[in-house]
Amino acid sequence: MEPVMAIAIGLLYAAAIFLMLRRSIVKLVIGLMLLSNAANLLIFTSAGMTRGLRR
Repeated sequence: MEPVMAIAIGLLYAAAIFLMLRRSIVKLVIGLMLLSNAANLLIFTSAGMTRGLRR
């Protein structure tokens, strides 16, 4: 699961940076939203996210 998440996070960061380098303010905002989602996924993945963990 971790390699899939790493690829997804990398793609989100790449798309966010690409959109943020465009001249349109709408693309800048979309890029910032993608960047924040990628950062959240990175934090969850580095913390050891597990599916269906019950305590």
